[in-house]
Amino acid sequence: MPGIDPTHTATLRRRYSQAMNRRFRTLSKDARTSIVANDGFGFRANEPVPRNAFNFPRSADKIAAFNRWLRREIDRGLL
Repeated sequence: MPGIDPTHTATLRRRYSQAMNRRFRTLSKDARTSIVANDGFGFRANEPVPRNAFNFPRSADKIAAFNRWLRREIDRGLL
């Protein structure tokens, strides 16, 4: 039967879902600002991306810095 909530957790589940959606929107906004607006990976936003622009050896320092930033966001209570 639709509409029946035998566990009586519909409100709790809805609030949790809304809170997680808010947190992911915040994370997405912060990542976009850091990577795009602040040119976090060293690409210029207003220039066309040359062919194979993303075909490069990974920089361990860039990945480590991103992971530290993501960890701070998680510790801040984002997730």
